Amino acid sequence: MWTNRRLRLIMKIEKQIIDKNDQPKSSILSWKSSKNSSFSSEAES
Repeated sequence: MWTNRRLRLIMKIEKQIIDKNDQPKSSILSWKSSKNSSFSSEAES
């Protein structure tokens, strides 16, 4: 019982860490793609 609760807690913490690590990557990717699209539209005109 105690080990089960501990395992669940560890999994929960690991998931939070993974979520934190994924968020900046996705925001940087979306920022890059938006920057690229604005750059390409500027180059066309």
